[in-house]
Amino acid sequence: MLLFIIIAAVILVGVLLLVLSNNLMDYYGDGLGATGCIFIGVGCFALAFSLCAFLIVCPQYISEIQEFMATEQTLEQIRLDDLTWEKAAIQTKVVEMNQWLARAKYWNGTMFDIYIPDRVMELEPIK
Repeated sequence: MLLFIIIAAVILVGVLLLVLSNNLMDYYGDGLGATGCIFIGVGCFALAFSLCAFLIVCPQYISEIQEFMATEQTLEQIRLDDLTWEKAAIQTKVVEMNQWLARAKYWNGTMFDIYIPDRVMELEPIK
């Protein structure tokens, strides 16, 4: 959410500079208006890029959450069936899933949290 607030602030500064350039044209010339247009352009580009990234990244995290839960259920079933040779094979996958979970929880606490579903915070590492 912080990312979108920053982008909105950049666009707002651009609009303010553009409006102020009309009022202060005699003193500053046209440089303020051009700066405002640049701020608006950069802000709109960042907003479009962020929305496209959201449409790509969020579904990917949702599918990885499903994969995490499936791995957890598979490990529980293997433990119930007491298949030791499969336990060794699945441990590598468990380590990968726990590493992914740690990364996802870290990034969910940063300004990029809008891209990561909050369900990630409810998951616990597989033991």
